[in-house]
Amino acid sequence: MKALFAVSLIFGILAAILSGVHGFGEVMQDGSPDGIMINAWGAPISGEGTCMDANNPDGGMCFPAMTILTFLPFSIVGILTIIFSIMLLVSTVQTYREGENNGPDVPNSAPPPLNKIPYKRGQHILIGSILILLIGGGFLAPILGIISTLARFIGSK
Repeated sequence: MKALFAVSLIFGILAAILSGVHGFGEVMQDGSPDGIMINAWGAPISGEGTCMDANNPDGGMCFPAMTILTFLPFSIVGILTIIFSIMLLVSTVQTYREGENNGPDVPNSAPPPLNKIPYKRGQHILIGSILILLIGGGFLAPILGIISTLARFIGSK
């Protein structure tokens, strides 16, 4: 089961890095999101042309994402995405360390609502992945986070 903990760690780190890349692209943009569907990189990385969509299949990929924070500028959305990416990374590494060290299933140091969520089961990674999806971390990062959570859950049985 230690191999599944390692798989969980790798997918969790990949999710955090990918969502951080989305956040960095959002910080580099000007203006505010027009709707909940956004491109994390407003233009292709080369800066020429437009993003690929149904009307322009030859354009570059611009890391599609969604955000419920349409009332904030892109820079704030990007900063929040980066902060939550770091929190996802810390949560992933901490749950890996707790699982490898056979730490307690329910930590006593957490505040009352959180002390019911076991670290070794990976629910913190799932919650972080959902937050990443809603803030602007893209679509692939939460999928990788869910894979990380499933590997953690199966490995902790």
